[in-house]
Amino acid sequence: MMNKEKIKIYARYAVYAVLFGILAGAGFDIAMRIITRTSRAVVTPDVTGLNIADAMDMLQDKGMEAYKEKESAADETIPAGSVVRQNPPPGSVVRVGRKVRLTLSEGGNLIYVPDICGKSMPEAEILLTRSLLSVGNVTGIYSDDAPIDRIITQEPLPGQIVKPSAMVDIALSKGPASLMGFLVMPYFVGKSSSDAAAYLHEMGFDVAETEEVINN
Repeated sequence: MMNKEKIKIYARYAVYAVLFGILAGAGFDIAMRIITRTSRAVVTPDVTGLNIADAMDMLQDKGMEAYKEKESAADETIPAGSVVRQNPPPGSVVRVGRKVRLTLSEGGNLIYVPDICGKSMPEAEILLTRSLLSVGNVTGIYSDDAPIDRIITQEPLPGQIVKPSAMVDIALSKGPASLMGFLVMPYFVGKSSSDAAAYLHEMGFDVAETEEVINN
């Protein structure tokens, strides 16, 4: 009888051990899933106000997908084609791969100023006209870096929001500095004769033979 009782006890313990192992394994699996999900969580960035292309790029960089809603929304502060609403909202913690729904603005007579720096005046006029903007004050300034008749700066700056027919002021390069029609001679002391001659040739000068002077 004692042996049978011991066998029953051992069998009961064996069953308990098996059940404990199953529960422990299940608990470990659940814990790992939670940890994995948490480690792959991301914070939803704020893409409102961005154009659809920039918004999609930002979401993709975060490992998220962008979905453009078919219906748009009227908004007086955000230009047409830019994100006016997003779901999930900015700051939401979601899993990687989450789809973010974007609602675009129908616009409210607002325009992004195009980037015309580095362009010629004809190119700038075309870009501004396409954006329903116009050329404002044009100021010529001397520049040793920017080619002649190329735009150096603009106001308003690229990407700023303005109303249609707004004027964009331009600073246009006049080339290297000049005084009364004469070019200001660069400072060549310490430069090699070959470098100085090459620079002068580029400026349109003829270079005579140089005389070597020994400086004590």
